[in-house]
Amino acid sequence: MKILSTGAKVADCDGNSSLDANLYFMYTLNAYELYGRVNDSGSQQLVVSNFANSKACNPKYLLQIGLTASHSPQLNPEVATFTLNTCLSALLASTSPDYKGIALVIRRLISIAVVYKGDADDEVVYNLYKQAYRIMVGLLEGEYPVDEGKWLVTTAWNRAAVPVRLGQVDGATKWMKMGLELAKKFPGLETYRACMEDYISGFEKKLQEDDELRGNL
Repeated sequence: MKILSTGAKVADCDGNSSLDANLYFMYTLNAYELYGRVNDSGSQQLVVSNFANSKACNPKYLLQIGLTASHSPQLNPEVATFTLNTCLSALLASTSPDYKGIALVIRRLISIAVVYKGDADDEVVYNLYKQAYRIMVGLLEGEYPVDEGKWLVTTAWNRAAVPVRLGQVDGATKWMKMGLELAKKFPGLETYRACMEDYISGFEKKLQEDDELRGNL
């Protein structure tokens, strides 16, 4: 492909100037898209990995590549997950973290994990929610986007629905409690939180009654 010879020249830049960095980013994004058209996912991963390890790389560029890789027609879950995780690490390492960007990355990582891992690897999805919660600890009110926080609360709570129906106690409990803990981090959810607490209390009481009934049989 013609882009390979062009890429060798662009990749030689040291990334010390904004022009060099922008050229390398554009080359990477274009190369990723071209490799996608010929279904060469291995080359997509390689070109993105090379960029992520270069001096030209920064969170803004990684986010754009990650979002591109997480949407059709350029969907590549492996590249998207790698790029967004690298972006998240860079954002969190900043002396002034961009929590709006962080929230966007976490939402996309969760969406990718739910679609491509789902219940087959529930722990991967759960760990992303735990990571989001750890990020929120110690933040001032409003630092983490409230709308994104509410999305985390509702989606975590809703993931308990299937385990509840299937009688999977541990799975149901962990997701309900995750939703509740996240809800405590955001204003305006007091009524919702009270309903969650009542439901969990009733759920645990029923489990206890069922255990006692089985013990008496």
